[in-house]
Parts: sequence; C-alpha cells; structure tokens
Amino acid sequence: MKKLLICLIAIFVSGCAAKKLSETDEQRIRNVGVVSIIPEDATFQKIGLTVFNNEKTVIDMNGQLTATITSTVNSRLAQSRPQWKVKDIGFEQSALLEKYKTSDGKIPSDPGKIKKDLAQLAKNNGLDAIIVFFPMSYEHAIPGKGVGVILRTMSLSSIGRGYAHAAIGMTFVDQQGETMVYEHIGAEKFSKAIDVDGYGMKYSLEANMTPEMTDRLKADMKNLLQQNITTTLISIGM
Repeated sequence: MKKLLICLIAIFVSGCAAKKLSETDEQRIRNVGVVSIIPEDATFQKIGLTVFNNEKTVIDMNGQLTATITSTVNSRLAQSRPQWKVKDIGFEQSALLEKYKTSDGKIPSDPGKIKKDLAQLAKNNGLDAIIVFFPMSYEHAIPGKGVGVILRTMSLSSIGRGYAHAAIGMTFVDQQGETMVYEHIGAEKFSKAIDVDGYGMKYSLEANMTPEMTDRLKADMKNLLQQNITTTLISIGM
C-alpha cells in the first residue's frame, strides 16, 4: 500500500513520472534555479506508549534547510552538469507555502497545486527549469513527513529510540509548468537513528529544547537531508 500511494502521487505530479531527463530536455537546459517548499519549522515529536503520552513541537531551522538544499544541489551539479548555471532566485517561501497548503492547512506530498507559480518564477528569472524539493510523507514503523526528528519511548519516563528523518521529493518544472523529471527518496533511506543515550535525551520534549541539544538535532537533520538530496540527484543520472 505504501509503494502504491507513492506511485499514485508520482503519476499525479508528472503524468508519467519520468525518472531521467529526456535527451531533448538535457540539451535545452542551461539555466536552472532551486526552490524549496520544505518548511523551515522541522517537526520534533515524541511517540509515547499511549496517545496521551505523545508530544509534538517544532525546531526552527531558520533557513538552514533551504541553505543545505541549495548548496548540495550546487555542489552536485558542478560535477555532473558543469555546463548548467544555477541562478539565485528571489521568492517568498512563506507565500508559496500558503498557496501550497490544502484548504485545511495541511502540506501535500506533491507540488501540483503551485505549478503555475513555479512556471512564472522560471519565466521571470530566465530559467529553463526550476528544481523543486518538497516534503514527502511515510506512515510505517517510523512515520514522518518532510524533515524532523521522532522519538519513541520504551516506558513512561525514558526515551528508547530516536530518528532524524528527511523524506523528500524532487521535480524539475519548466516555463510551461510541465514536469520534466520526478524522483523521491525511498522509505528505506528517509530516516536515520540518532544517539539518544549519547545525547542524554530527556523524556519531555521541552527539556530537550536547549541550544546544545537542538544544535545536535539540527546537524543530524541537515546531514541526512544532504545525503538524501545527493541520492535523489544521482538516481536521475546527476
């Protein structure tokens, strides 16, 4: 069911969900930009023994996720597509995110709703394509959406396990709003265990919101995000 859901999302996003750029698209792309619609308020949640023990808050990444995405794409394309120029483009992420959200305020797992906005952004900046990164959702042993941290408890007073997650999708959108290529990180790679004992993590989320602890968690999230972006780009031949 999980694979089927991802498949259906891919078909909705791109029609046929191409996994590689066509030869024609490869030849016509010279200028690209990078857009992240992955929220900077990373989720930080604890899954308790019962729903009454669950907790949820956010860690403000303050632009660090977007910076990680941009720098990773720049570095990878400098090696794989040195003929491409990655342009800095100005856009208001918060405004784009508001358009992206569903009527009930949720963030969907595809950018189809804002394709026209992305196409206009490409036109305004003279881009042949915009590389868009967006949050994906997985519901299995380690549920999560986008970028964040999940803690699991083994009792009513201690944390048993913890995971950083970076569940992302990526698509190339041209000036007509057409999807050129689509890919997402697999469920087996979207999360990575963190050292809850070494970090000295507390049972209460609030007790873990110290600068020292959040800096460690931010580093874990950014490292996994960088790894998953690289994996995604390599999987489409970049």
